[in-house]
Amino acid sequence: MALDAWVMAHIVQLYNDEFCDRYVTSNPQMRMPQKGNPCLYDPTGRQYDQMTQAARSAQANIAEGYARHQTSTATEMQLLDVARATLQELKGDYFHFLLRHGATPWTKDNPDYLALSNIRLARAAYGEDWDADAAMHIMQQKELFAPWFQRDAITAARAMYVLCNRCINMNERFIAFRLEEFRQKGGFKENLTQDRNAELARQAERQDSPKCPVCGAPMVMKTVTKGARTGKRFWSCSNYSTTGCRGSVNID
Repeated sequence: MALDAWVMAHIVQLYNDEFCDRYVTSNPQMRMPQKGNPCLYDPTGRQYDQMTQAARSAQANIAEGYARHQTSTATEMQLLDVARATLQELKGDYFHFLLRHGATPWTKDNPDYLALSNIRLARAAYGEDWDADAAMHIMQQKELFAPWFQRDAITAARAMYVLCNRCINMNERFIAFRLEEFRQKGGFKENLTQDRNAELARQAERQDSPKCPVCGAPMVMKTVTKGARTGKRFWSCSNYSTTGCRGSVNID
């Protein structure tokens, strides 16, 4: 699921770059349709930059989000949400392109829409040369959508609108999957805390420590690190980091 969204994000970026190179122009003579291929007049280059950066940001944030999977669920979700937002922005640019030239996205019963939507990415099989295998896989999957980008500007814009939507949906499904996984298993930090608390409980048992006067949990020996009692030892409730129990017993 995660890898497919990353592959699709690369496909969106590659076709977006091609579209911008062909149909977003600073040439005033290209403002009117040229043999059925209208262009978006962009005298300052701002639209070109925004569209190419949006596609790059989506791909990069999806990749970075997956890289944070093992260490920070919060950061992972933030990055994937940024990717979703930039894909929505890019989709809006294609919506505007179509409106600007008197066209609309395909209806859901349109043959082109159905054919494009029904294309399924092949399962990736990467070997030891991961980078080369990944690049080859992305290029092979990109070619599945090539017929719609070899026709005209309106068809290409409609196809990009579909691909943006598809990448958004793939990303949202993965976000939902990760959130459900987090609810069931917790994240990296939560699991570290759980392991730490379990170790504190085992440590308390080894020390034959007293029970917390507040909640009855085993206590662990600690040392005061600041204030007038610096260096003094005391018993602290092992539940302090989870429940916030402040039960303590002085030793020195």
